[in-house]
Amino acid sequence: MLINRSGWKVTSLYGFVEEHGTVVFRRGGQELEMNWYPASGYAERRTDRLGVGPATSVQVDRWPADLFQYVAGDFAVLVRPRDGVFVEMRTSGNWSRKDLDRVVADIVRVDARTWLAALPAEMVAPVGERAAAVLADVPLPPGFDVAALEDIGVSDAYQFGVGVMSRVGCGWIAEWQRARASGDEAAVRRAADVLRGSHGWRVLRELDRAGDWPEVFWGYADEAAAGTLRAGYSQGLGCA
Repeated sequence: MLINRSGWKVTSLYGFVEEHGTVVFRRGGQELEMNWYPASGYAERRTDRLGVGPATSVQVDRWPADLFQYVAGDFAVLVRPRDGVFVEMRTSGNWSRKDLDRVVADIVRVDARTWLAALPAEMVAPVGERAAAVLADVPLPPGFDVAALEDIGVSDAYQFGVGVMSRVGCGWIAEWQRARASGDEAAVRRAADVLRGSHGWRVLRELDRAGDWPEVFWGYADEAAAGTLRAGYSQGLGCA
């Protein structure tokens, strides 16, 4: 889906693998977030939204949808499932019902080629090209598979960077753990030195200016470099 009116720009994009994905459109002080989910979760989500208040029937590109209002200026639009997925839209910023009706009327359903062509070029560049830029000064852990980064999906620069560096961090911690378990002191020192040096990696420093995830990375990296590591690192870094 796209907002077929000039002035709206995609500012955030991530998670477009299988039946999930998020895209955020922004114009001025208004944002509209679209989230894709598997159709199997539609009934439960609609029941939850009915707890907010009654549904108002609307249409999104001639397809049935329900509109819910949380408080003044805060709306959700739940689009009925189609092709195995459903979409929920949420507003953020200064919205009126008139504003929302106008924007919903401009939303169109398009094919994948048209959708990709409408996204900022940096979000849809080849994964190999994007990964090379991210990893330019980053030592790779043993066995790191750059080709596997394809499954991160279409995403903005921040989310792509997080996805790549999550795998780098998980890989180096796995190597640190392997070396400790096998008594390979040289490999332990190597992994610890790399993790300690992550504070200087360009991509993490850039991501740190835009969000908090690098602080999480550095926290676990510093623990491993010091010889200890909390059990929750796998969830915190998003390790598989």
